[in-house]
Amino acid sequence: MNKALDFLEIQKLALEAKTQKALGFVITNQTLKLFDYKQAIFWTGESSSPRFQSVSGNAVFDEKGPYTLWLKHIIKRQYPDRDRGNPVALKGEDIADDHEQEWCAKHILILYLFAEDGEEIGGVWLERDTAFKDAEQALLNEMRPTWEARICLINTKERANFLSGWRHLKKRQKYIWIALILLALFPVRLTITAPAEIVAENKMVASVPYDGVVKSIAVEPGESVKQGQTLAVMEREELESQAQNAARALETAESALARLKREALVSPEKKTELNLLEAEIDAKKIEYKYANSMLERSTIKSPRDGVAIFADVNEYQGKPVTTGETLMEIAAPGDIELLARVPVDALIPFSKTDPLHFYLNVSPLSKIDARITTIGYQASPDPDGLLTYKLRAQLEEGTEDIRIGWKGTAKIYGDWTILAYSIIRRPLIALRRASGS
Repeated sequence: MNKALDFLEIQKLALEAKTQKALGFVITNQTLKLFDYKQAIFWTGESSSPRFQSVSGNAVFDEKGPYTLWLKHIIKRQYPDRDRGNPVALKGEDIADDHEQEWCAKHILILYLFAEDGEEIGGVWLERDTAFKDAEQALLNEMRPTWEARICLINTKERANFLSGWRHLKKRQKYIWIALILLALFPVRLTITAPAEIVAENKMVASVPYDGVVKSIAVEPGESVKQGQTLAVMEREELESQAQNAARALETAESALARLKREALVSPEKKTELNLLEAEIDAKKIEYKYANSMLERSTIKSPRDGVAIFADVNEYQGKPVTTGETLMEIAAPGDIELLARVPVDALIPFSKTDPLHFYLNVSPLSKIDARITTIGYQASPDPDGLLTYKLRAQLEEGTEDIRIGWKGTAKIYGDWTILAYSIIRRPLIALRRASGS
């Protein structure tokens, strides 16, 4: 008689529960009045992703702890009786490895709960050291419809609460929310902006021939030059001195050779010295040619017709330079392209077929269409140390007045998305970087 009253009381408390947590408290703690167990656990949702609501004794779950992960693994298993709604009786030794034995008792009873349409809506886990009797399993199975009905009703009420909140809004508030939702779902294209510059497409470089000091720059920035025209002159006093010394040394050696040849006609033993002197003359000729070659290279000449591209005459004039250092670039005035530097953090998926607009700093309100030709495969550092992907593009026709060196901003369009994602994308990236996840 007492068990029957306890059964009815548990049913009444379950039917009065307003939330899943409250229902879980009744299931995991009040069921103890029907039969004994060491621990009870109640979860909602499908067994593939259970949401643990309550544990007997008001214990707290560590969602990422090893016990919780092991428990989810056991609940996910397909047992013969689970789809029929009957309790599943298990032995701890059959479901737990040696190191997992401490996590469960010797006997486990699992009751899977289902809605009327067969959807899995939760379950109850009971464990103790003695086997569960058939009468206890039958008693638990009799309680199952009450729990299933209450879970479904609570789920329905939670959904209804959301809808009722919407119904209580004023008409103007509803219109505002509808407008915001539609605006958030408005289709837009992902875009990025990157600093860009007009550069020469097929340029040739005038570089320093050897370590030294630039004596003078013979042209002005942007000046038109011809092939072979002098661009700059290196300090050459030392080279001139070396060339003069090499010339005098060669002349002296050749005079000595002519005298030795005359002496050899009278004294045949002098002929043995001729080979040594001839070898010395060959070495002097090499030194002389090298000195004149360096003297000739001290004058840096234009490798082609075009425009001299460099920042300022005073940047190099009168200053030491090293071999291979670039003095200036020579390019045809109309042979230009756009170079954009896309920061690594701002990169979005895009391809060569996506549109690109270029806004010059000198005319920021007008755009210039461009066609992407190459996209850098790897990021490389800029002079300021920022890692960027280099993107090159061809400007559309009608840009004859644009000069090499002009700067601006490139706007690149990527895939289609919704406005809400476009707005929160950068904050999400910053949040992920800050959280380290």
